[in-house]
Amino acid sequence: MIKFLKKSGKVLLIAGLMVTGFAFTANSQILLGPDYGLEAASLNGNSHTRSGGQLSASYFINPNIAFRLTISAFSKELVDADFATIANWTVVSQLFSVNYYFLTSNLRPYVSFGGGLYNDKISDENVVGYYNDNRLYVAPEVGFLASVSPKLKLNGGIRYNVVFDTDGSLLTFIGLKVPLVSH
Repeated sequence: MIKFLKKSGKVLLIAGLMVTGFAFTANSQILLGPDYGLEAASLNGNSHTRSGGQLSASYFINPNIAFRLTISAFSKELVDADFATIANWTVVSQLFSVNYYFLTSNLRPYVSFGGGLYNDKISDENVVGYYNDNRLYVAPEVGFLASVSPKLKLNGGIRYNVVFDTDGSLLTFIGLKVPLVSH
């Protein structure tokens, strides 16, 4: 898991540097920032909710279209009948997506579609249903971007992670973005 997180961090750093480089050579806008959310997933036929966060960088090629790279980490403690922790269930994912914003006003609804790598893991091999899977996934999303001020945006959305060969998960999130503008 640590190796996967290090690799995710390197990918985000490289993408961030590339996006920043593009921003200084073109009229563009970059949004950076964290989101907090809840993810509903299933395990052994039971539904569970995991909480966590994500960090994203969006690069607008024009006012209506943005490319986005998102690194997410969500987790839940699995407990026994006495509420003693028996394992941690975590997911770390990397997503590259394209967002289309319908409006260019202060409230901007959007749709998004992307794909990436999804690592779903239970920390203890003795737990029934233990697994450590790296899978590809696609993720349609709807959301909004609202201007709080010229230096701060509020972002929220709902994404369905369609993980190949397994159950998907529904993710809701809200967060703050900081625009970096270049001209």
